[in-house]
Amino acid sequence: MSLINQVLRDLDQRRAAAGTMPPAVKTSAALPAAAARRGVIAMATAAGVLLAGGASTLAWSLASRSAATPPTAEPPPTAAATVAAPA
Repeated sequence: MSLINQVLRDLDQRRAAAGTMPPAVKTSAALPAAAARRGVIAMATAAGVLLAGGASTLAWSLASRSAATPPTAEPPPTAAATVAAPA
């Protein structure tokens, strides 16, 4: 048996004999709720950033389509060069 296991068993026996828990153990039960709340806030923030990015990309895409230059007219056909017939 390792030294760490022996120390842990001794601590368990002392706590069982005393019948009390240290204050740090009693207050640690509130930590999972706070951690879960932080996780929800982080996910909501990430979703908001992604939504804002998608909306701005869509707006930019639609704006660039409407601002496109109108098609230009084709240049007029050039007159064919006439070649003088030899005399």
